[in-house]
Amino acid sequence: MNLSTSAKHDLTWEQAVQWLRNQAEQEQLVNACYYDDPITEAATRFAESEEFQAVLALANLKVNSTVIDFGAGRGIGSYGFARLGHDVTALEPDASDTVGRGCIEVLARLSGVTINVSADSAEHISAPDNIFDLAYCRAALHHARSLQTVCEEVFRVLKPGGMLIATREHVLSHETDLPQFLAAHPLHHLYGGEMAYTLTTYLNSLQSAGFRTIKTLGPRESVINAYPASLANLDDQSRRYWSDRLRRLGRWISRSAFARTAALRRLDHQDQQPGRLYSFIAIKPR
Repeated sequence: MNLSTSAKHDLTWEQAVQWLRNQAEQEQLVNACYYDDPITEAATRFAESEEFQAVLALANLKVNSTVIDFGAGRGIGSYGFARLGHDVTALEPDASDTVGRGCIEVLARLSGVTINVSADSAEHISAPDNIFDLAYCRAALHHARSLQTVCEEVFRVLKPGGMLIATREHVLSHETDLPQFLAAHPLHHLYGGEMAYTLTTYLNSLQSAGFRTIKTLGPRESVINAYPASLANLDDQSRRYWSDRLRRLGRWISRSAFARTAALRRLDHQDQQPGRLYSFIAIKPR
């Protein structure tokens, strides 16, 4: 069931984001989504964020690695990798100067970094097979017209041993939760482009494409998903979890890394909110 195309929506993605930016009470959300200008400041803030530092730790890239950032949007991820010297290709089919290729080109010019910008969608990548060390996306998989096709195309262009890091993807407990998620989304009613899938659907698509060693990170398991919450916020949630159950002993137990992980995973297990955020790390076999 795909309700994202079942009704008429009047605005483009660019217009929907511009509408959001014009709502004074949504300034915090705009900044959290890195929709604010100037784009150089938004991109630098992302590149220096706890979220992106956690992505870099997962990727563990060698010097001058090849990176494809699909569904690149404004290019904040592309900029983060490019400023470290990696060879970055940004895939963004939207030509918009606000939320698409035009914005990425401005960002590259003003910042002085090199980003190869492509109008390809992730369903049809013009790059040859086996050329990228890392495929990265931030909140892009759930927008795919065909999730399976995207996973297959990304798998194809990765080198053997290459890694996919897909962050902040909306997850449903049940397919029947989709209408609730779409109704709560701040922009879906304007442009109609949102979607979410069950965890099983994401994992099946990745496995069917050929990926192995697939790791999932739950909503609180990494600051990648928890942002705009910080690592300190996650530590507070863990301490409260143990203190509420074991009082003084709980405060002592919560100091251990094992207890912190256990508490956050338990909280993730209890979380059934439609559209909660997960990230996926998958490897193309050698």
